[in-house]
Amino acid sequence: MNTEEPRLEIVKTRTERVRDAVARLRPYRGRIKLGLVAVVVLIIAGFIAIPKLFPKEVGLVDDYLSVLQDGDAQAAIDIADGGKAERSFKTFNRDNPIAYDPSFLTSDALRTDWEYHSLELGAPERGPQCDCTPVYATLADGDTEVLSRFDVGTDEDGQWLIQPYAQTDFSGLDTNPVTIDKATHAIEFGNEVEPYLVFPGTHVFAEASEVYEPNEEDSRVLWTAGGSNFSPPGADLRKDMRTKLRDAFTEYLDECAESSDVFPQHCPFRAASHADDDYVSTAQNAYVGLKDVQWRIESEPTVHFIADTQINWVTGEYDPINGVVEEPGEAVITAKTAEGESVDATCAISGQIWARVDADTQIKFTAESDTGSSTQCRENT
Repeated sequence: MNTEEPRLEIVKTRTERVRDAVARLRPYRGRIKLGLVAVVVLIIAGFIAIPKLFPKEVGLVDDYLSVLQDGDAQAAIDIADGGKAERSFKTFNRDNPIAYDPSFLTSDALRTDWEYHSLELGAPERGPQCDCTPVYATLADGDTEVLSRFDVGTDEDGQWLIQPYAQTDFSGLDTNPVTIDKATHAIEFGNEVEPYLVFPGTHVFAEASEVYEPNEEDSRVLWTAGGSNFSPPGADLRKDMRTKLRDAFTEYLDECAESSDVFPQHCPFRAASHADDDYVSTAQNAYVGLKDVQWRIESEPTVHFIADTQINWVTGEYDPINGVVEEPGEAVITAKTAEGESVDATCAISGQIWARVDADTQIKFTAESDTGSSTQCRENT
């Protein structure tokens, strides 16, 4: 029995069918070409999606960075959380998942004028700190490029990004409140305060205001994900604000000189060791129960004001302007003792000076003199 001929016949039949199909399509070749060109154009324009041909961990990071570049903060957080709200805000540590403050994770603190490229899958890591798969991406802003690591966690609910943000406690802060891009928040300090989170990418800090102007060289920064204790660049006081501070400081000293106490409250000079003392110590004598106390500013100190947030130990707040006394001034105190003896002494104007500017650019000073039992006033002869 010859079995080859029917098989060849079947092959011929299939070939003929293909030829017939091609022949039928021949009148439409121009339309087919136009259709293929249209599909390619639609793909390039983004109207037709094509599957991503890389691992899902890389795809997750790519999606995250893509929506960041679109300026969509909430979409970025949703991708990072992977279906469980706010879990990307915490560290992976199972025994002690540290939480962070997401105040700056908003679209106002998000810029789109940076790029990313070269996504690369790392080797999986298994441990108490990171049961994850790292993905590396290069973030770029002009000629500046940084390598950023994104850790992808996996559980029964899917995948999420473990801390895909920059972390900072704003140590060394020069201004408070802090402005990141268009978002402004007052920063809290202390051992119990959670560090803050900021999206990776380019940010501009300390935008110009009536009080501050950014340091042009480092006000624009490119932050990576997962880093800890990033600090914003410094800011300077505006030149006209420095003039206002000096003028306001002169008025402040005059107000302090109106005090009738041997220890003017919150002023940079005093003649007693403590606020509740009623005596004055000089290098020569000690006077108790003084009355008719009068102060006079003999010479103003040379004070350099800088944007440098420090704790005001008088008020317990963090004041954003620090006055550095470069050359002490002098204040003269005159008074009478209970026996009618005259007291005439000169005390140094020095110590710690803080300043803050309110919303109406009104300046308020607080100071604490270092003149006291360790630095006595001298009597005028």
